[in-house]
This record gives sequence, structure tokens and C-alpha cells, in this order.
Amino acid sequence: MKPTAVVRSGVVTTRRAGDFEWDEAKARVNLIKHGVTFEEALTAFADPLAIDAPDRYLPGRYVLIGNSARGRVLFVVYEERLNSIRLISARKSSPIQRRKYEEGLDAS
Repeated sequence: MKPTAVVRSGVVTTRRAGDFEWDEAKARVNLIKHGVTFEEALTAFADPLAIDAPDRYLPGRYVLIGNSARGRVLFVVYEERLNSIRLISARKSSPIQRRKYEEGLDAS
């Protein structure tokens, strides 16, 4: 899914794609650090076998393990906003997380 709008407020640039949003600077850092774009990360939400759960360490955040459009099993951290899902981080899943995904277990 291609981003559909860019919203600038002060020094923060937020990119929107459908019901998803993210901080553009955070997305660049995430790509450098983890090798995953937020555009790819949002495709994991379309995986019918994706598993998600509240983040057990950070109240208000959720984790999702799902297969991306590029065929990679990703671990995505996000927040639910009033009208959107805000992506926080995304990376390739660890071996343990991948096993949870393959076995259909709780993501947290």
C-alpha cells in the first residue's frame, strides 16, 4: 500500500497510508537499524495468519507477527489511535517469534 498523505506539524512529518500512520524520521531510523520499511511492515497486517497481542512490557502498545508482502515474517510494534494504527517499529522476527507464528501462538 502506498502512502496517501503526508502531514507536517512542526518538525514531525507523519505519513499516512489508509488507516496507518508513522513518523517519517522514525521510519528512516527503523530502515537503517532493522532493514524493514514501514510500508513493508503494514503489509503484515493483511496476513490472515498474523498473530497479535498487547505488548506485555509497554501498556498501550501491541505486537504483531505476520508474513509481509515480501515473504518475510516480521515483528511489528504499534499503537491503536482513535482513527488509525501508528507504527512504532518493525524488524525481522527472531527465531522464537517465528516459531510462535508458525505454531499460531500468542505474539507477546
